[in-house]
Amino acid sequence: LKLVCGLKEAGITRVHFLTHSMGVKTLMGAFNDKYDDDGKWIGRSEVSKCFTLDPEFDDAEGPKEGKRQQYSNQMTCKSITLLNPDFPLRAFLDRGFRSIRRVCRTCTVIGDRNDRALGWSSLLNGVAPKFGYEQPKVLMPTTAPSKPTWRFEKRIGRSIEWLYFSPKVAQLYHESGNG
Repeated sequence: LKLVCGLKEAGITRVHFLTHSMGVKTLMGAFNDKYDDDGKWIGRSEVSKCFTLDPEFDDAEGPKEGKRQQYSNQMTCKSITLLNPDFPLRAFLDRGFRSIRRVCRTCTVIGDRNDRALGWSSLLNGVAPKFGYEQPKVLMPTTAPSKPTWRFEKRIGRSIEWLYFSPKVAQLYHESGNG
């Protein structure tokens, strides 16, 4: 938050984000929306509030007096690029993508299905909860397992094909007001 606020105070108005591997966790953590204990959406993160909302994204905040809620002195996020992201696929599809898409129209994911480091990450992050390691909330989907269990946790960078929406699914997504 300090970095983003510092950029804003320095007069920067347009920002591009480029992250690689585990840096995606940091970016997604900064943009992670606020949720209550039951997984219900409460609001945008403080970092997200530093940026204007994308006018084509139908946000869950809804219109306030017929207008989207904007904050003063906001920057514009022109692009977000995730390179071989080491971030859980389920958490990204469940709520991570929405948190970054809300402020940026151009979100690009570049991955490699044969990335061995991400393969090991999938295995280790899938086993870690079984041994008592608690994952940060940003890495957990809304419907997380109630008790620690072993699972092979897909990472975005190796599972790029799971991010493709068929034309029919994409149309339904857009008709629901999300894109």
